[in-house]
Amino acid sequence: MLEDSVASQITLLIDRARHGDISAENELCEKVFHELYRIAKRVVPDGSGSVHPTMLVRELWIKLFSKSGLSKTENRRYFFTVAADQMRKIMIDHYRKKKSLKAGGDRKREPFEIVIEQAIDEFESGNDLDFDALNQALEKLKSQDDRLYQLVMHRYFSGQTIEQTAQIMGLSESSVQHLWRLARAKLYSQLKD
Repeated sequence: MLEDSVASQITLLIDRARHGDISAENELCEKVFHELYRIAKRVVPDGSGSVHPTMLVRELWIKLFSKSGLSKTENRRYFFTVAADQMRKIMIDHYRKKKSLKAGGDRKREPFEIVIEQAIDEFESGNDLDFDALNQALEKLKSQDDRLYQLVMHRYFSGQTIEQTAQIMGLSESSVQHLWRLARAKLYSQLKD
């Protein structure tokens, strides 16, 4: 979690960068790189092969600045929410490309219930999960309850603790714990369907 003084600086740099200040973009990059790298290390499964945390952060940076990604951000909180969401989308794109290369390969077939249980276990452990199925479940969750979606972005993709998520979202820790259980249950249900 970033210190309050650094967080304030980031918010000011975002505002300046949104208004076209190139030096603010460069300074912003320096200030947030390590935090974005930490998030990327959490998002990228170990041994994923084609995707590395540094590459993910670079792709993210290109998306944020080439497609006016900063226009969607008002402050540090929104910046990291947008960043986590974009990382998820980048990972899904890479996963789909990798999966399409394997289409028709020598995959062994398993009963649907076993696949679902494995998907939930993978979601819970964060290792080698099916990004396509998870993305569909997250998109459905976002359309049903944006607050739960934001919580998943902070807890799962950004790796924030209950305490950090509560602070960012302006909720009590017990509310975050309750909502985290609810979000996981909804995602489980969506993955199961």
